[in-house]
Amino acid sequence: MTQASPGDPIVPALTGELRNVLTSGGLFEGINLHITHQDGWVQLHIMAVSIGSLGVLLATISDQAELGDLTSLSCRITPADRLFAPDQWQYELTACRYPTDMSIVFAAKIRLPVSDLPEVIRRLRQR
Repeated sequence: MTQASPGDPIVPALTGELRNVLTSGGLFEGINLHITHQDGWVQLHIMAVSIGSLGVLLATISDQAELGDLTSLSCRITPADRLFAPDQWQYELTACRYPTDMSIVFAAKIRLPVSDLPEVIRRLRQR
């Protein structure tokens, strides 16, 4: 797959494909996943997420052999490890109470550049 540019008309199709890969593989439930794109960024908002499934997602798209290349996807997904550029992947994790039983659940937001979308999808498909 090639990289997608921010204004590329294929971006909505890619976000739909990402959603399909994440839900059909059982990583996340479709009802808990909202994906948006704007101004060159894609945001995944995952409600009632387990920390384990977030770890599986990041481990799946990371390749340890790439860690020597600061421009690689594996380095970009963990910007705190190696600061290469200011516009890296960003994460937000919040805890809240589930309304029906008051249990504690997490909501996660992951923000990534549109240009990373094709490679993320490719790696998730290989999973």
